[in-house]
Amino acid sequence: MPSTFQTTPKPETVAIGGVGGSGTRLIAELFLRMGCYLGPDRNAADDNLWFTLLFRHSGVNPFDGSAEELNLAVELFVAAMANPGAMTRGQLMWLESLGARECGGRDPGWIRSRIDRIRSAGDSGPCEVGKWWGWKEPNTHVFIEAFMRRLPNLQYIHVVRNGCDMAYSANRNQLARWGGYFLRGPHDLTPRSALRYWCAVHRRMVCLRDANPERVLLVNYDELCGAPGEGIRRILERTGTSIGGDGLESLVESVRPPSSIGRHRKFGWRDLDPDDVNYVGSLGFDVA
Repeated sequence: MPSTFQTTPKPETVAIGGVGGSGTRLIAELFLRMGCYLGPDRNAADDNLWFTLLFRHSGVNPFDGSAEELNLAVELFVAAMANPGAMTRGQLMWLESLGARECGGRDPGWIRSRIDRIRSAGDSGPCEVGKWWGWKEPNTHVFIEAFMRRLPNLQYIHVVRNGCDMAYSANRNQLARWGGYFLRGPHDLTPRSALRYWCAVHRRMVCLRDANPERVLLVNYDELCGAPGEGIRRILERTGTSIGGDGLESLVESVRPPSSIGRHRKFGWRDLDPDDVNYVGSLGFDVA
């Protein structure tokens, strides 16, 4: 029997984020298998490259940037994803201005390609009503409050991986980009600073979840890998998605724990602040 997925009549928008290297790609793969539209322009990790362009360039910063530019980026991204035919002339003019800006070290050709693809999406006209759409880009958590204000049906899924393992990840792009804001001062790209950043991000996410329990879901990546059936059912319930045929079995089989789970045991605690390690443990992770 083929795998079948049905969404409820209620349209939902799903955003997926987390500290870089947390396992967001796995969650994106699950939603793609369930038929969720995550955008036409994605990289091998299924990051939405339109989001990367609009929210990782100089000028759009929720901490010390222009609120007007942040709102422009949110409105343009929503229009491009959900109803590209409705993009306005003003939005397209602002989009063109990004060609002259720095975007996370991306080369001009990459930036030009993203701009052109967003512009060309406008020729397709409005998307079908009720389309289940969303996006995955780890940096989403930095901007999520602006999106929650804009999209009342948004469900945010924040993937949380053991902070002690994350401290030794080679992916420190977020620490380099946002560390000064989350850590409120100078920092280096060491495991100690990486864990400090992880703790600061997740304290914020826990507060956001507690204030919006119906809209923010924290997914423990380690638990999902250990018991994928239970974890996937929780995600399905939150997003109002049902599965027919052998769909659930297919999703469960797609979850394969990486060998990097538990890598912190190779190093112990010698590089980390004990208070930060204790916070990781308080969220249910194995820090032994």
